[in-house]
Amino acid sequence: MLSVIAAGGAFLFMAAMAFEGSAPGPKPVLDPSQGDGGVSAFYVWDKEVPGTPGQLLRQEPLPERLMLANASKGLRVLYTSTNGIDGKTPITVSGAVYFPKGTAPSTGWPVVAWGHGHTGIADVCAPSWAPRRQRDIDYLNAWLARGFAIAATDYQGLGTPGGHPWGVLRSEAYGLIDSARSAITAFPQLSESVILIGQSQGSRAALSASLLAHQYAPTFKFYGTVATGVTARPPFSLETKAPQIPVPPRTGGGANARLAVESLFRFLALDPSFVLPTI
Repeated sequence: MLSVIAAGGAFLFMAAMAFEGSAPGPKPVLDPSQGDGGVSAFYVWDKEVPGTPGQLLRQEPLPERLMLANASKGLRVLYTSTNGIDGKTPITVSGAVYFPKGTAPSTGWPVVAWGHGHTGIADVCAPSWAPRRQRDIDYLNAWLARGFAIAATDYQGLGTPGGHPWGVLRSEAYGLIDSARSAITAFPQLSESVILIGQSQGSRAALSASLLAHQYAPTFKFYGTVATGVTARPPFSLETKAPQIPVPPRTGGGANARLAVESLFRFLALDPSFVLPTI
């Protein structure tokens, strides 16, 4: 199986490896140049990171402003995962877990592993810290109303120390898979039945997770994948079937300028020796 890493609109294919456990990872270190900081101490693990991915490290109740109306309880969580850039180093990832109202079925609440759309690259952009978009709130409430618990990852480097490698699909996939694994392991009222769901940036996470799960997490049981707002264009014209030449986005202002800047920080996350250009 191959993993897919997006970089500047191109795709880099790298062999995936299974990770059931490895040596502990280094203690996370804050890097303000990568957008670290501005969040509470909850997000910073002050010890070596356990080598087993999908392990819950800590939890705390979500503040009322981040709760979902159809949830009986919401938790901010910190769990172990694997660095999606080097594919081996244990890291911490933050996120949230929401439980439906009512009594859990005898087999446990089924789980939606939720990959959010683009929010930014700084720690304060993590959805477990900052309010979600109303569209996402409505969507997640609908799943809760149908009896699904939600394990929502922030992705690597959002909230937690280290750069957020926006667009690096393996990091997004690992974070999504391990959000569900850590929740299922920690909370007995959850079942092992998981649906991978993502919007926009999260669509890449969900699709990549569905491709990588059987190697990265062989015992992980997911029963379907829903990807909306998929951030890709077909390699050929839908009208003429002729090959399309990728056109770089304009960077004169607005969202395109922001995405161009965030791409530069992605390159820095991929290669720490990369020098950000200055004006």
